[in-house]
Amino acid sequence: MKREFFKKITFVMMCLTVLAVFTTSCSKDDDDPVKHTLKFEVTGTYTGNLKATLTYGSETSADGGIEDIAKLPWSKEVEVTGAYAMGIGIGTWDKSGKKGEKATIKLYVDGKEVKSTTVTTDNDGDITSSIIQYSGGN
Repeated sequence: MKREFFKKITFVMMCLTVLAVFTTSCSKDDDDPVKHTLKFEVTGTYTGNLKATLTYGSETSADGGIEDIAKLPWSKEVEVTGAYAMGIGIGTWDKSGKKGEKATIKLYVDGKEVKSTTVTTDNDGDITSSIIQYSGGN
């Protein structure tokens, strides 16, 4: 049941990334596209099993998937060229965390933090975030 949820979230994030990339590209055709480093980061006190659903794309490609996070802190960097979009959501369903633990999700572009959110486990030790997204570039 939960695996299907993550598959659906991944599909929705991929669609939103493609849409964001094509609607934010406003540069002239003769502009040289700029390279960007996108970074996804998860930190905090959460000690259980965790999965992150990532999506990212540029004018020429889109990618993403589900990453197993064995231990915090965790991060992943990718390089893109031109206009870009990125998104991440985290979650677990196996009650492996402890009540009150926290996880903070951050998005970075070229070393600068552009978006973040913090989530707390429920009474069962599960944790789920909403998807955070960011787009920009040329």
